[in-house]
Amino acid sequence: MRIVFLPEALDYFNNLTTILFEKDYFGLEDNALRYVDELLYDIKTTLPNRPKRQHTIYEIV
Repeated sequence: MRIVFLPEALDYFNNLTTILFEKDYFGLEDNALRYVDELLYDIKTTLPNRPKRQHTIYEIV
């Protein structure tokens, strides 16, 4: 499986770095950037390996 991010999602992650730094979640902007990079890496590497959810099938009567 290949993970593809919409441009809007990438914009969100780029803005997330600034938000995390400005809201004092991280003392250094580099740490916020590293956190977001690791988050994206985790999404790309683990999402394809996660088990698929079983959905309940409903009958329409």
